Amino acid sequence: PGFLKRVREVSETGKYDAIVTSGAIEPGFFAGRMISRIPIAFCVHSAIHVASLIGDRFSIVQAHDPGALMVRHFVERYGLGRKLASVRCISNSSAAPAQFIRRYGLQHQKHERTGILEIKALIDNVVDAAVTAIEEDRADSIILGGPYFELLEDEIRQTLDEAGYAEIQLVCELASAVEMAKAMVNMGLKQAARAYPSAALKAKPRFR
Repeated sequence: PGFLKRVREVSETGKYDAIVTSGAIEPGFFAGRMISRIPIAFCVHSAIHVASLIGDRFSIVQAHDPGALMVRHFVERYGLGRKLASVRCISNSSAAPAQFIRRYGLQHQKHERTGILEIKALIDNVVDAAVTAIEEDRADSIILGGPYFELLEDEIRQTLDEAGYAEIQLVCELASAVEMAKAMVNMGLKQAARAYPSAALKAKPRFR
């Protein structure tokens, strides 16, 4: 409810061109698209569409099992389940990645992060999950499923390259949502009212 209230407030101010959400679990996706008067882009939704444009089989690396289950469900609802090779989770506990990033990632320069054992272990765990998805699930691109993973994108990219997977594309969720919002604004588009209707819908379909 708080998320949707904020979406309504922001969209009605007239100050913004678009809304980009930062939650990887897509809170209020359908309701948010009905409520917002301006373009609104969501992380997982945006990333899977980007991945579907550049390849045929993408995998998502998540921080924990519950998140993996939810994301798989979302991908099916977004209509791209046929391109989803897998959703893999890393071996860290669900709270560990966020804690590591808050403790170390924001307080150290990029070149210092890989020298921290916890951060190096997190990078290795993400890469291991990605390699498993590439080799066992035949993924051609990997979506990093979490904002704290995106902070380590360069390090993950370098480690994958060194392991011989330079051709595998990395897609970040938040960056994808930002670019999708920009594209909608530049093209003068927003979510289709008939796809996400409210009681204000005027051009009502004859057949329901």
